[in-house]
Amino acid sequence: MTPNTLTIYAHGAQRVTFNIEFGENKIISVLNRDSSMWRSYMKTGKSLSINLKSCYTGNTKLDYGWSIAHDLTKNRANLIIHAAVTGWKSTENVYGGYNMFMNGNVVGWDKKR
Repeated sequence: MTPNTLTIYAHGAQRVTFNIEFGENKIISVLNRDSSMWRSYMKTGKSLSINLKSCYTGNTKLDYGWSIAHDLTKNRANLIIHAAVTGWKSTENVYGGYNMFMNGNVVGWDKKR
């Protein structure tokens, strides 16, 4: 894992993460408040990788439109998000793998993160 990797563990769904924090703006406000890595990324624009260990946050096949990982990366250069395609359990990792998002697009898939 690269030094600029932020791992987030939270309950999630395709459009939701951080328990009951909904949508991109609320997630950004939590990151601005709680993450020095995020604040540094926003200030410098240097690369940041986020491992989003939240159920379905990387899923693009459900009926809810794009995932939160898509929304967070779509207008942010040098941001990569690996987000769980299906459910995630700490004891089993994730059983659907992780989609990798850059610039709002799925650019890869990993079985484990």
